Amino acid sequence: MVWEARVPVEVVGRAAAVLAMLGHPAPVEVARPGACVTTLALYLSPRTDTHQLTHAFKRFFAAPCRVRRRLLRGWQTRWKRSLRVQRLTPRLVLCPTTKRYRAACGELVIRLNPGLAFGSGSHATTRFVLRMLDRFGIGCESFLDLGTGSGILSIGAWLLGTRRITAVDCDPLAIEVSRANFRRNRVLNVRLLKRSVETWRDRGRYGFVAANLDTESVLRLRDQLVDWVKAGGVLCVTGIAAARREVVVAHYRLPSLRLIGRFRDRAWCGLCFKRA
Repeated sequence: MVWEARVPVEVVGRAAAVLAMLGHPAPVEVARPGACVTTLALYLSPRTDTHQLTHAFKRFFAAPCRVRRRLLRGWQTRWKRSLRVQRLTPRLVLCPTTKRYRAACGELVIRLNPGLAFGSGSHATTRFVLRMLDRFGIGCESFLDLGTGSGILSIGAWLLGTRRITAVDCDPLAIEVSRANFRRNRVLNVRLLKRSVETWRDRGRYGFVAANLDTESVLRLRDQLVDWVKAGGVLCVTGIAAARREVVVAHYRLPSLRLIGRFRDRAWCGLCFKRA
């Protein structure tokens, strides 16, 4: 059974948090690139009573949302069928496990089965972080992946030469999926943690920190995110609603940070900083 809600992109992060609070797995986001409204889909048992979930979800958001419940036969097969081989950066190529691809000279291939975790490579925020990694993170000695999802960013960092990786996600499904993808790509020396980014505390410093979260989390966690970046390191924040870009830019205007990369489309934006 598929439970769906259509919501404005700027509330996607809060919507996922509400669903997690209600005990449900992370939703799959289905939207056209640049769209202002997205569909969140939850795959649930046919025996699940969704009335309480629907009522609570509508109550949490002032923004209008349309919720529907429908049966979808063979959705696992349909989801995998939509994945394709993609060139993500000049060096990195994504190959779903359902496809075959022979790497050309100099190409690094991420072999991925995203399952129902975020990070299939099709989302603009994921591609932005990978481009910043390819440009500023080659050979970086340590990488922190906050909201790891399918593990795609950590795999990209490993292929580009990073050998000490910490990946954090609060969703048990994401932990399961990313662990399988790490094995598939022979990614070693990864510390994979089931933690909430909001409450997790770590005294480590990293050469590259990727926070692929949501607008409110990026704003609220600024000091902690900056503190995790070692001197001369890189901080990449994304999952930011395009309409809030200037708010985030102003919030991160610190003497210790220099803006070195950005992207924006109709729905999303991302920012990349170097720490002095």
